[in-house]
Amino acid sequence: MLTKFSQFFDDTPIFRIPGRRFSVDIYYRKAPEADYIDTAVVTVLQIHVTQSLCDILVFLTDQEDIETAHEMLLERTKRLEKKIKELIILPIYSTLPSDMQIRIFEPTPPSARKVVLARNIAETSLTIDGIHYVIDSGFCKQKTYNARNGMDALIVIPILKASANQRAGRAERVASGKCFRLYTSWTYQNELDNNAIREIQRTNLGNAVLLLKSLGINDLINFDYIDLPSMETLRLVELTKLGRRIAELPLDPMLSKTILASETYKCSAEILTIVSIQWCRENFIQYNSMNRARQTHDQLEALMVRVEIEIQQNPADKIDIRKSICAGFFYHTAKFSKNGMHKTVCHQQSVLIHPNSCLFDQTPHYVIYFELVLTTKEYMRQVIEIENEWL
Repeated sequence: MLTKFSQFFDDTPIFRIPGRRFSVDIYYRKAPEADYIDTAVVTVLQIHVTQSLCDILVFLTDQEDIETAHEMLLERTKRLEKKIKELIILPIYSTLPSDMQIRIFEPTPPSARKVVLARNIAETSLTIDGIHYVIDSGFCKQKTYNARNGMDALIVIPILKASANQRAGRAERVASGKCFRLYTSWTYQNELDNNAIREIQRTNLGNAVLLLKSLGINDLINFDYIDLPSMETLRLVELTKLGRRIAELPLDPMLSKTILASETYKCSAEILTIVSIQWCRENFIQYNSMNRARQTHDQLEALMVRVEIEIQQNPADKIDIRKSICAGFFYHTAKFSKNGMHKTVCHQQSVLIHPNSCLFDQTPHYVIYFELVLTTKEYMRQVIEIENEWL
């Protein structure tokens, strides 16, 4: 990959800076494991009972896995409370409050051991002092966009060999360590890929395509990409007058269209607030997230003035707010069907309202959703009810 980037940018030199490294012993399973979460929990307890009192880092796939492992460890350590030394269990994921996240960096008490339950972000972005043992589940979750049905799928996939090596390297930052891989040596050698599917080939390119078109680049098929995107997403692309206005806003095209429509319905101030909070990736009651939302709001407000959109307030009329969202996200319409599910209007795909939605226990006839996500089922997330005549 480094060579590809170097060649793309006119054979730019590649500099390699070696770091200080210690040895790490790798341990494999003798046979594949059916339940990697349970195996990870058992391995944590085995290390805690048999190995020297140094900290453990466990790699799991997502927040759900981390919370499950957390509960299992709490339950099992409670049963063994008087027989083992203190085990401090610390989960880390993006929606965890920041004051709980920073606990993973606090020094471990002398008579205790710390176990950190993390996603693949800990492969490279985090360095936690005191980690001598790594437990590698061998899996991660990857977001993939399907252009045919407009659905984002969060799927569990085997990690790359490079990721496996990065995970093992977390045990050798300050001293020699051990890595316990919850898969076989044969799996590492024969089933883990060397190269990942490039992000440009598995993500929604709507915003990037709009930007290229607005810059006057019309031949997207033969454009000089580092990695080629899926051609089916680029064949029928033309820039309209509306598209040029949308391109002025650094947002997903449907969010931009929602902002433009808010001028017609005289609720642009309310839509700005909704879009700003939508762009907050974490729980918006956190100070840092609300601060980010305010910055996003101010940036978008300035851009609206630049493209001559009048900012008006209409807090009492929620119907016009929903009409503005409908104007931007009409492509994301779903209709209630006889089988008790909703069907997307564009692709006739059966989907469910996400359990976290306030509309989960209701049966609205028509809804607009922000995104489709495939997890255990095909869910609509961030849903509002609309009227048929608004379409």
